[in-house]
Amino acid sequence: MMRPERREHRERGVVMVLAAFLLMVMGAFLALSLNAGHGVAVRGELQNATDSAALAGVRELNGTLAAVDPARGFADNFAKRHVTDPTIGVAPKLIEFGNWDPAAPRATAWTRLDPTVENLYRLNAIRVVAAREAGAPGGGALTAFFGQAFLDRDKFDVNAEAIAYAGAPCPGDSGCNSPFVIRYGCLVRGDLRCDADYVIGLSSAGVDSAGLSDMMPEPVIPGNPSANTNDMCDNIADTTSSVTCTIGQSQLRTSNGTPLKASCGGPPPHLSVCQRIQARYPVNSTMRVPVVIYEGDHDVTACMDGQYGGVATVISTIEMRIDGVYCDGEAGEGLCAAYATGNCIRLHTLCDDTNDQPGACVALGTVTQTAKLGR
Repeated sequence: MMRPERREHRERGVVMVLAAFLLMVMGAFLALSLNAGHGVAVRGELQNATDSAALAGVRELNGTLAAVDPARGFADNFAKRHVTDPTIGVAPKLIEFGNWDPAAPRATAWTRLDPTVENLYRLNAIRVVAAREAGAPGGGALTAFFGQAFLDRDKFDVNAEAIAYAGAPCPGDSGCNSPFVIRYGCLVRGDLRCDADYVIGLSSAGVDSAGLSDMMPEPVIPGNPSANTNDMCDNIADTTSSVTCTIGQSQLRTSNGTPLKASCGGPPPHLSVCQRIQARYPVNSTMRVPVVIYEGDHDVTACMDGQYGGVATVISTIEMRIDGVYCDGEAGEGLCAAYATGNCIRLHTLCDDTNDQPGACVALGTVTQTAKLGR
């Protein structure tokens, strides 16, 4: 009679062990689901904060160092306007600047850059990383529900990040069908602005707002040769050629030693460089002017007092409309007087951004498209 009772006790003990084990498993799953759900909800709130912060900050970038601090301030301010859980504030952990290349794979599109004068022409994006405000009651890392009992941890961190970029960069392969080149410093200093006139004149007077190029870009040009006058004249006259520069990878021979009044020679009529340009580019036509920087050029703010000559690298381009080509004193009212030759060209920058900021493509200040999220 005693054996059935012992078997019953044994079975009851097994059931209790199984029940305890199942209770622990169910508790672990419950804790996991609660913590995962809470983490997803908070991460979504943080993502909203970083998205708006990055978009707000990047809209301030305009190709000048003066815009860096306001951009950082806007990003910080917009992140802190958000809350999680729903009263715990958001704290930006990192705000950094860089370049976003929309044509590259997402994994490699972002490059962090220090906001220096040398990097301004590539600065078009902001990355923001944020978490819950640590100093707020209940803030910082999330409290794990049943953490010690089932997960062996009390807290877990939740972060979110966003990268926003502004405008559209110059095409990787960009038309640069202009006999002129303009130094990057003219954009850094603000001498060249969106929706404004720009006068080009070349002479021995020491005032050079641009240089001439032979319009023959190459990936690498050995040595440091200047542009040849005959090549310049021939390529200006060639209305059928389509000249393409690869941004950051094309080099051009340039010169400031050839004033616009210089004769192109060849068979009659003996037109000057200015007259060749006048014939090639009628009023209201457009040209895409290469923006260049010279190797070893530490004076990246040089413009009117910066010399042109030798090999330069194309770092951007800017579209300009021809408003007048004045040869041999045709300008009147002293438009060309600063260049001491009576020869000059009046151009007008074509930019979508008309708020009087320096501009050429995206990284030089022209917001040609609405700011977008990269990731």
